[in-house]
Amino acid sequence: MAIAKNTINDMFTDDELSVGKILVMKLDHDVPLEDMERLTRATLTEIDPNATPLGEFLKEVIRNALVVLGASRWVSFEMYAAVGENPNSMFLCSAEADKVIGTYEFDADSIKRLHNAALSHKKIAAARNAMLRAKDAHNELVSLHLKHPTFKSFVRRTNAVNKASHCYGISTLKKLSKEVKQSLSKTW
Repeated sequence: MAIAKNTINDMFTDDELSVGKILVMKLDHDVPLEDMERLTRATLTEIDPNATPLGEFLKEVIRNALVVLGASRWVSFEMYAAVGENPNSMFLCSAEADKVIGTYEFDADSIKRLHNAALSHKKIAAARNAMLRAKDAHNELVSLHLKHPTFKSFVRRTNAVNKASHCYGISTLKKLSKEVKQSLSKTW
């Protein structure tokens, strides 16, 4: 019987997760690879998320992090690994600012922290949205109270439901957003 690999440590070694410097560009950015390499002073290798589990994982981590920071869930991008003596993204970011999403540097610990923070944010936001939908459904039910007096017990809980849904997870979401932003702040 096969055992499913369901944690980061089961799926990847720390050496595999130490991906180093990553350049994230908008999909169809139309900047030639030679120009990107010249501007970054690095050899760039495209990371194909469909080719390896690590590429797929990296794309999902970056996508979740960008969503936490306000990007659309459907943002399309390409990733490049940067290798060189002293790669520097400053010239590329200046010359092609509208095409660069970000330049990040990850070791095993930082990518694990980013993954955990972004995934936790995603789950808490989903739970909060469910709470807000439940509040709306509850308020609709209460509005039926005038027609069905048997719903009186729901009316008494309206204040508690509204308070719980309003406050649910807000401080944790802010803390996780700050952690994601800090994780993405190490650029090159």
